[in-house]
Amino acid sequence: MKITRRAALLALAAAPAAAHHGFMQWDYENPVFIEGWVSKELDGFPHWEIWVRVEGKDWEVDVGDQFVLEKAGLSQDGKEFRMRREIRVEGYRPVDKSVLRILPRRIIFDGGDEAYDIVVEG
Repeated sequence: MKITRRAALLALAAAPAAAHHGFMQWDYENPVFIEGWVSKELDGFPHWEIWVRVEGKDWEVDVGDQFVLEKAGLSQDGKEFRMRREIRVEGYRPVDKSVLRILPRRIIFDGGDEAYDIVVEG
């Protein structure tokens, strides 16, 4: 099978997207929660990501795009995810437990003062 230069370039161009949006298997049978504070936030296309500091380790939380935020009752600019704000995230972990990531279903701020149900496609 001969690989053309064009096909090789297309494959290389797609590699970063595949690495970022790689297939993740979620453990939907065992919901979990994490509690900590917002240590980093990234408002980038195509979705918002935050990191939650839990016992000295940062967990990645993909909270979805601006439409997911708005549907949940959050602002489209994600102003609720300010640094060091206390947060509880309820959702699902990857099957690979070495990955510190959570697919959120509910986000609760400041010990229960604000709660939002998130619908993110897994």
